[in-house]
Amino acid sequence: MSKSLYHRILNEIELAPRGYAEELAKIAGYASGSALKKPLRKDGDFDKFSGLIHLVNTLWKDEAVTIMVKYSSEVNTNKKSARYLLEYLSVNKQYEALHNLIERMSDTPNIESKAWAKVYKLAYQYHLAKTEEDYTNLLMELSFLNVTVTELKVFKLILQNYCFNQKSDFVMTDLLVKEIQRDIEVIEKDYIKEMYWIRTKEVLSYNLLRVRNNPEAARECADYIIESNAPEGFKAYAYFIKGYSYKFTSYENSHKYLTISMDMYKKLNRDFEVDDLKEKIEFLDVYWNRTQTENFRYVNNYLLYHIMKGKDLTKVLIEAKNKINPAFHAFLQGINSNDEKKLIISTIKYVKRGDNFLANLPRIELLKREYDDEILEELIG
Repeated sequence: MSKSLYHRILNEIELAPRGYAEELAKIAGYASGSALKKPLRKDGDFDKFSGLIHLVNTLWKDEAVTIMVKYSSEVNTNKKSARYLLEYLSVNKQYEALHNLIERMSDTPNIESKAWAKVYKLAYQYHLAKTEEDYTNLLMELSFLNVTVTELKVFKLILQNYCFNQKSDFVMTDLLVKEIQRDIEVIEKDYIKEMYWIRTKEVLSYNLLRVRNNPEAARECADYIIESNAPEGFKAYAYFIKGYSYKFTSYENSHKYLTISMDMYKKLNRDFEVDDLKEKIEFLDVYWNRTQTENFRYVNNYLLYHIMKGKDLTKVLIEAKNKINPAFHAFLQGINSNDEKKLIISTIKYVKRGDNFLANLPRIELLKREYDDEILEELIG
């Protein structure tokens, strides 16, 4: 496939007006058109793998991922391009193609390619993991994994970070992020370095917002991803973080960025994320008193709306106790009955589950009731 992809690029150059090769060379990171044609004619590795990606994105934007997936099915597994394709397929969520390339590379005589395949096989297992036991088992496998390649040492840390994040062990994620940030700087390969930074910023954006209750720092991480060459899925999540970070401070900003995120997820056919964002946007309309309807798609928002309008839903809340998140349920009880104790319980429940950001929901109500902010600050941070 490398030849057919390279031949397609060469054909685009040959059929284009004079000077087009020079334009493409700049996009791919080469000094001249002749320098670009050299690896294309010899079926060699690009000086910068990101240059090949930029070239494919420029020539065939709407088909770029499909073309790279096809490229991965026939690329020479001994080449560096095959190793970097593992990361490309992973960050673009092309898991079937990733699995196939891992299998092919596992059989190659090239020692380094085998090493990359071994580590990315665990990345594929992470994609399949669903339960806390799955993440624990994966952490055990990673702990026994011996790697010597610089990039793979960092990626091993990233996978460990993912697993601890899923287990809500935020002490370990903090420690690992510091180690990852230090070690990424040693990586020389531009594409791998960029993607590993994007992966790390994504985890950081969540932890800074939800765990550390630091919306400003979370937005900095989100903006880094938005302004980078990250795949659309990463950017959609970054816009989600940016929008969610304004949840309690700016209706306009929150609605704007959450809507951008939802629209991006729609294009990616990510139905779960789209539905989640519809719920969050509907909540936003209710919370900020901007809703134009009393017909709600989500029961939580229906209950919040009517409580905010002064309706007593004590009986309804008792019946709905097992159907609503416990922290949010306590919050609804608190504002329904003007009960500080329930609002404190809600705050504690949010903090216990590691969501200090959403603990602001009952905190704001407590402050309206002139509850001691020093106590809340000590509790939430």
